[in-house]
Amino acid sequence: MMSSKENEEDDTYLSALTLCFSRIFPAILNAAVDLNLFDIIDKAESSTLSASEIASLLPNPHPQLANRLERILPVLASYSLLNCSIRTTEDGVRERLYALSPIGQYFASDDDGGSLGPLSSLFHRGYFHVLKDVKDAIMDPNNNDHFQNVHGMPPYQYMKTDEELNKLFNKALAQTGPPAMKMLLKLYKGFEQVSTLVDVGGGVGETLKQIIFEYPSIKGINFDLPQVVQDAPPYPGIEHVEGDMFESVPKGDAILLKLVCHNWLDEDCVKFLRNCHKALPQHGKEI
Repeated sequence: MMSSKENEEDDTYLSALTLCFSRIFPAILNAAVDLNLFDIIDKAESSTLSASEIASLLPNPHPQLANRLERILPVLASYSLLNCSIRTTEDGVRERLYALSPIGQYFASDDDGGSLGPLSSLFHRGYFHVLKDVKDAIMDPNNNDHFQNVHGMPPYQYMKTDEELNKLFNKALAQTGPPAMKMLLKLYKGFEQVSTLVDVGGGVGETLKQIIFEYPSIKGINFDLPQVVQDAPPYPGIEHVEGDMFESVPKGDAILLKLVCHNWLDEDCVKFLRNCHKALPQHGKEI
């Protein structure tokens, strides 16, 4: 019989071994997103599905598809993205059944168009080359911007040259925001007295769309770079304005900065925050 110390060493070794395989899971998650598995399971008539039932709902099914799905579905379940149960068929065959877990639900499309799926794809595809040489970002004294060191230009400039990455980035930001904004709008009442709200770095306008749905009297100005605003769909009450926050910011009585400052060095933040301040009236506010 193993001692408690031996059991502890065993668990420690298994935890360390698991880390060696940690890069496999993001690839499986990305495959599940690309295959639209979370939406397929979420929208199915049955509350639980077997691998063969999921396979039948995919385009271009083939004889090996169910077996191949059965290799990745348990992995998703082990990371709590799916719930897994066992049933016995009339023929006495035991098979696994899968359903979305509360965590997995965030990777399916909700009623507001929100999903974490595109964000997973963005990191897996868009930043693969940046993430594979993190050592250089640490050890190279001249590497102050690792993305620029890899691609030869800063991220937002690079996206002008890579249309696929630009669209994926905009989609990820647009679909990541709704769940968080839904929670924020329940708790934060600072939009009640706002007449003109400028969302600086507002992407394609999804955040403003949610705010104006709750506060329809607000005039929204969605402000972002030209390559971002070009993909912004029209929405009543929102004006899409292209520009550069380092040069100037549209005027409003409130300015929203959401998921912006963390992308920049402190001295860069000071520059665009000053422009935001200039665009506000005496009693305006930054959110």
